[in-house]
Amino acid sequence: MKKNSIWVAAFCLFLTGYAQAQISEAHAIEYVKRISPSELDSTLPEGKLSDWLTKIFGKDATVEWELNDCGEQTGNPYVDKQRDLPICVEIYAKLAERRKLWITILVGTDQQGIIDSPAIYSLYLESDGQIRSFTRLSQVANALTHFPLGKTKKQ
Repeated sequence: MKKNSIWVAAFCLFLTGYAQAQISEAHAIEYVKRISPSELDSTLPEGKLSDWLTKIFGKDATVEWELNDCGEQTGNPYVDKQRDLPICVEIYAKLAERRKLWITILVGTDQQGIIDSPAIYSLYLESDGQIRSFTRLSQVANALTHFPLGKTKKQ
């Protein structure tokens, strides 16, 4: 009986992985790198997102890109199989002054594949043990260039 449960669980995980495999991680990441910053935030310039991020992150940043489920899987393959789970490209950057930034961009769903209108899913900036969330990329850029976390403006 226990072997059957393990087999069923493994098969369900295989099916979940197969659905996500329809969007290639390399293809999705390349797609996001080429998106114009202005497509995600109308106040930002035209160009490639990857170039713009390099400019605001600074030369000492370490950047990782990955394809994931936007944190939406429940862990129950029976429940998740019934849902059209979102697919995101997450950009994780370790920045100067021990700051960390997570940018999650919705690029599609399991069933629809890559969508024409990518969108910001979440933005988090951590510094000195504090985490701030943002709704727009321009807010992050402003925080990184003008008001580093952990430092207060003089009144």
